[in-house]
Amino acid sequence: MSTNPHTIFIVDDKADVRAALRMLLKLEGFTVFEFESAHAFLTAYQADWRGCVLLDLGLPDMNGLRVQQQLNRLSSQLQLIMMSGHGDATAAAQAVAAGARAFLNKPIDAQVLLQHLELATQAA
Repeated sequence: MSTNPHTIFIVDDKADVRAALRMLLKLEGFTVFEFESAHAFLTAYQADWRGCVLLDLGLPDMNGLRVQQQLNRLSSQLQLIMMSGHGDATAAAQAVAAGARAFLNKPIDAQVLLQHLELATQAA
């Protein structure tokens, strides 16, 4: 799998969320890969991947904060934006303290997401 700073990895267990994000991001010219679970993403993960992960906090198999910890342990170069449908302020603070570029509440405002992705892809 070839990646670059404009590659976005969507990790969310809800197919409708992945589909909506994929459509938006492809229209904006991003390369998009989707994963329905933390396990699927971490199993596929390659150390040379570049880009940004849109990571759901509330994954059923492993929460987003634990995935973020795994990526940090692996010295991942991926930028990370955490997403949540529950607006958990404590989790938001933990994610940002651990290096997330942003914590966005679902439903995600497309313009806000694109602004964060522009900054993330510049840093990737």
